[in-house]
Amino acid sequence: MSDSPDARRDRELGMDRKITRREFVDGVAVTIGGVALAGSGVGGLAAALAGCGADSSAALRTPSLVDYPPALTDMRGQTNAARAVPHMLKDGVFWDAAGGPESTGESYDVVIVGAGLSGLSAAYVYSQKSPEARILILDNHDDFGGHARRNEYTPADGGIGRRIIGYGGTETIAAPSAYSPQALAVLEGIGVRPERFRRYFDGSFWADLGTMWFFDKETWGRDYAVVDRGDVSVAALVKDAPMAAQAKRDLAMIYNTPKDWLAGLPDEAKKQRLSEMTYAQYLADVVRTHPDVLKFVHNMGRADWGYGADTVGAIDAWAEEYPGFGGLGLSWAKPYRANSPSERVMWDSTDPYIHHFPDGCAGVARLLVRALIPEALPGRTMEDQVLEHLDYARLDQTGTRVRIRLGSPVVRVRHDGDVDSAAEVEVAYVQAGRIKSVKAKGAVMACGASMAPYIVDGLPSLQKQAAQFMTRMPQVSVNVLLRQRRAFEKLRISDVRAFNPDSPWVGYWLDYPVSMGGYEYPTDLSDAGLVHIYGMFCKRGMSPREGSRVGRQELMKTPYRDLERSIRDLFARTLGEGGFDPARDIEAITVNRWAHGYSIEYVSPWDNAFYPDGPLPGEAASTPFGRITFAGIDRSSRSYMDEAIDAAISAVNELMDRT
Repeated sequence: MSDSPDARRDRELGMDRKITRREFVDGVAVTIGGVALAGSGVGGLAAALAGCGADSSAALRTPSLVDYPPALTDMRGQTNAARAVPHMLKDGVFWDAAGGPESTGESYDVVIVGAGLSGLSAAYVYSQKSPEARILILDNHDDFGGHARRNEYTPADGGIGRRIIGYGGTETIAAPSAYSPQALAVLEGIGVRPERFRRYFDGSFWADLGTMWFFDKETWGRDYAVVDRGDVSVAALVKDAPMAAQAKRDLAMIYNTPKDWLAGLPDEAKKQRLSEMTYAQYLADVVRTHPDVLKFVHNMGRADWGYGADTVGAIDAWAEEYPGFGGLGLSWAKPYRANSPSERVMWDSTDPYIHHFPDGCAGVARLLVRALIPEALPGRTMEDQVLEHLDYARLDQTGTRVRIRLGSPVVRVRHDGDVDSAAEVEVAYVQAGRIKSVKAKGAVMACGASMAPYIVDGLPSLQKQAAQFMTRMPQVSVNVLLRQRRAFEKLRISDVRAFNPDSPWVGYWLDYPVSMGGYEYPTDLSDAGLVHIYGMFCKRGMSPREGSRVGRQELMKTPYRDLERSIRDLFARTLGEGGFDPARDIEAITVNRWAHGYSIEYVSPWDNAFYPDGPLPGEAASTPFGRITFAGIDRSSRSYMDEAIDAAISAVNELMDRT
């Protein structure tokens, strides 16, 4: 019997080839919005508890101290195992079968919930203010850093025989000139020197490489690719593209000769009008472009915002200099009041996009860990940590002043007595299948704000509502290790931009060319190297928050194998003319899944009811509650590292004022 077309295509893509991955099971089967945790009741809970923080292909387990999380592949990030207990809390079934926690007898000055950049920063700031303080950081994952995650590879092929390092989430210290003095002081204190990245980032690597524009047959009727080298107009680039002739004329117009479609209105009134519509509405209803133009621009800012042109506000599209606004004659003296928080903070920044460790902002997380637990990561500079092995066995050792306890989801934080008079808080968490508790003088919640209502006992109802509003964006950050990258050289491209509004993939690119601390970026494209691809799962046609909720369900229902197949298919269709063979050239794939990724910013037109005048949900959600304070990027609704640090500083100061 002959193979089916799908089976033949899978073989062509290399789905049957052994690569550096496990056959994906990803622990227990978690169903969003309900419980399907390897059973139900006590049995299901026991299975979930036994595997907290684990990422195993066959069964849940507690991560061993001999594991080195950055070297693990297949599904990483917020895996089912890491999310099992938090979702049992959300679904209201955890305490039905859990029983009470057993005390460890441990007592700390502060317990920090969450080992992401904000949690680690909170520990660092607290430690600087109180050098003798005993600090415990708890996290549900098997690695620290939150979205600032490190992925490591040792290629079997490719001729270089050494580690290749990539990033699994937060990629760059964006716009350091816009950082607060306090946030810069934290970076300075742990050894980060932003000015040095100019010598480490090889901008010349991109000089002769262009960007491929890929029109897929599912969206446009046929596959078509053209390379933008910056030397011809948009009209010339889309001349032979499979789009309507009117759309081509409209594109040329909005890029080159845009009109004043709001003529007669003063500057302020024009900006107010833009704040009342999305970018897609502006193009469709005001400019009246052909529908193919909307498909073309849909992914334009999706890697930054997490959603497409039908959701991005027109006022922020103007601030990002998307096409179509040049004829309005708007003043650039300052941001408009309805621009998103990040647009307003970073308005005057002119920093080049080069402040990137080989592992992205995981380099900052490692430096924070070094400052807190020096014996875990030897060295003194931001350079010498790059190739240094971090000893995970030293993160949680008895007798040390600061401890980081991974694979330990927190299930309850409550005051030991009345909120106003309690001298301590009790923090309960799950580790190795058991519910344990510690005492502390105070706690900093540095996890996602939406989890606080399920963890913090007695939180006021209005604060709970505000916290639950602060949902996050579903996304994946994928590293693909290629045995060689000659197709990029032959096609003379560094990246691919995709024009499919219904696919999660917005495009992919060669990893950033950074060499530092003895680590050498493989600039020879005949060698092995990483390609990075983002997948954004926010459902289009909805508000950012509703689209994120629906998209998160879709992401969690998508098996690793389906993600792998679609990545291989995209690579085959875009790089095939350069001799790329997905069955031969792909050596490893790491999918860093962030079901709760970017903090969704306050944006027009969706949040006009309260933004910018307030009250702002993130601020309400972060109101100190007795001896419990709140850090994290949701505090100001910005997914940037400076916000993570600033929120940590504020939370620590508030806690110290109360303890």
